[in-house]
Amino acid sequence: LITQLLALRQRGGKVLVIDAKAPMNAFLDAQAEDLPDDERSALLVDHATGLGRHVAALAAKEYWSAFREGPEMVVCFVPSDAMLGAALAAQPSLHERALAQRVVLVGPGALMALLRTLAFTWQQDALSASARELLDLGLDLHRRLATLGAHTAKMGRSLQSSVEAYNAMVGALES
Repeated sequence: LITQLLALRQRGGKVLVIDAKAPMNAFLDAQAEDLPDDERSALLVDHATGLGRHVAALAAKEYWSAFREGPEMVVCFVPSDAMLGAALAAQPSLHERALAQRVVLVGPGALMALLRTLAFTWQQDALSASARELLDLGLDLHRRLATLGAHTAKMGRSLQSSVEAYNAMVGALES
C-alpha cells in the first residue's frame, strides 16, 4: 500500500484532501504470467472489492469536515489507470457508489486534470475576492469623496457669504 494522505492547501486556506493508499495487492497478484484466467478474474474482483472497502473507509472518515474551506470530498488516488480500469471493469457501479459517498476515484491522468482545474478555480476565486475588495474600497472612497465635496461646498457658501458681508460692511463704511 502507498501510505500517504495529502492535504493540498491553497494560500487562501482552501484544502483538497488526496488519499494515496489505494489497495494494490490483489491487482498485482493478478498480473502473474502463469495464472489461469478464472483465478485472474477472481483476483481482479477482489481488487475491486478492496477498493470499494477503501472508498467506504474514506467516506466514513469524512476528511472534508476537518477543513472549513474546500470541496466536500476526498480524492482517492489510484496509482495506475490500469488498476482503476480493472476495478471499474470488475464492478462497473464502483465509480458511482464512490461519488455518492463523496469520494472521487482518480488515476494519474485524471488527478492532473483535477488539480489543474482546481488550481484554476481557486485562482479565479482569488481574483473574484480581490475584485470584490476593490469594489468595496472604491465604494468607500466614493462615499468619502462625496462627504468631502459636501463639506467643500458648505465652506464655499460660507466664504461667499463672508465676502458679501465684508463687502457690504466696507461699502457702508465708505459711504
